[in-house]
Amino acid sequence: MSQWYADWMERTTRADQRAATSQRIFETAQRLFAAGGYDRTSVRAIAAGAQVDPSLVMQYFGSKADLFAQVVATRWPLAPMKRAHTTPDTVVDHVMAAFLATATDEGGQAIAALLRSSLTHPEAATTTRKVLFDSTALRVLVPVMSGPERELRAALIASMLLGVHVARTMLGVEVLTKATTEQLRVRLKGAVKTLVEPPPQSTARRPKAKR
Repeated sequence: MSQWYADWMERTTRADQRAATSQRIFETAQRLFAAGGYDRTSVRAIAAGAQVDPSLVMQYFGSKADLFAQVVATRWPLAPMKRAHTTPDTVVDHVMAAFLATATDEGGQAIAALLRSSLTHPEAATTTRKVLFDSTALRVLVPVMSGPERELRAALIASMLLGVHVARTMLGVEVLTKATTEQLRVRLKGAVKTLVEPPPQSTARRPKAKR
């Protein structure tokens, strides 16, 4: 075996080990944040669950807040889109696919746990807001939308879908908990499309009221 090949194998093995360690830390953080919330989940607990030194958690993810942000981001899988290849319908379908991916029982409960943390801990609230609104609604939706008040409309889309999650998983609104993902898709799609592509405002003059 050549020295070059031996060195390459060692580098590859180390890279694989780092990737496996990072994934183990991340999966542990997902589980603990969902079970105990942001405030009750410590870096030491995550490290213990992943069987690593606490310093490695910081080395791989920076801080607990940064790690929480990555966990939140994986629960809102809205990928960027290219303006040249989008239509209002493709934007709506993209948004609905991301929402429905989180509307399963498992996904909904996980999001509910993250939202509870956001309601009780300011740092978690800031992180969730940045991920959901700043990174998702504004950076993903606004660039592929047209017309006036794009930022407002994008924020309303995020708020509406977030509200459905809250009502289903945290408040337990029965009619929503019983609804299938297909029912949600059908009923929400029109509302999302209205915000993505609002109907043109009428320019016709209204008749003056008779005195």
